[in-house]
Amino acid sequence: MKKIYQFSIILLILLVASGFAYIKWFINNSNFTQNTINTSESKDKVLYEEKTILEKNDFFDINVKYPYFKISSNELNQKIENLINNNIADFKKNSIDNFNAINATMPESEAKIKKPYAPFDYYVNYEISQLNKNYISLVINIYYFSGGAHGVDLVYAFNYDIKNQKEITIQDILNNSQDNLNKLSNIAYNAVIEKMNTFDVGYIDDMIKSGTEANYDNFQNFNLIDNGSLIIYFQKYQVAPGSVGLVNIAIFEPDLQKAGLKLTLDK
Repeated sequence: MKKIYQFSIILLILLVASGFAYIKWFINNSNFTQNTINTSESKDKVLYEEKTILEKNDFFDINVKYPYFKISSNELNQKIENLINNNIADFKKNSIDNFNAINATMPESEAKIKKPYAPFDYYVNYEISQLNKNYISLVINIYYFSGGAHGVDLVYAFNYDIKNQKEITIQDILNNSQDNLNKLSNIAYNAVIEKMNTFDVGYIDDMIKSGTEANYDNFQNFNLIDNGSLIIYFQKYQVAPGSVGLVNIAIFEPDLQKAGLKLTLDK
């Protein structure tokens, strides 16, 4: 009986020791995981910072967010800032012109309105598709309402070669080849047809053909993905009715290879 008791004590001690060892292992590994996540987040913050433009009053409701990259030359940052600032200036001018036009058409017997019934809206957000030591790819989405029946949606995509400190165009990735452009046009046409089948709207084939026609202007808004794939963004009304909104398609590397199309940039 005494031996059984001693054996039980020894077994209990071993179990407790094992339990402490597991807890220590779990804590250490959990800390490692957490540290890895924090390092990744910190790294992103080192690569870029988010800038904002906020303005809200009786006339305007402006809410803008855009990235400022610390690892690129000032060329890319300046281009993004110029796009947004110039667009805001045009938006404000058009909004005021439309507001004044309303007052100008009011009967003389009625008092002029001093402010719009609701502020004119202007919103900007962005999405980074790729950000590493080699490339930056991002898309900026703009929505504004400056009067009239509907608001306006716009999309602008940017791609930047960090090593060579230069912007990447659709001509660059297609090696200025009309044959490559024709192949991309064909892939895009079929991809848009397939995507439109998911919407409960009729589509005009001529609109899709025109919007995916083999000219560089149709494909200037694109993003490179680090797995060798491509996202193409179309402006509103470019390939579909306005009710569909902005349309984008993803073209994956196997589909590019199948069509005999290889992007000229390294992954």
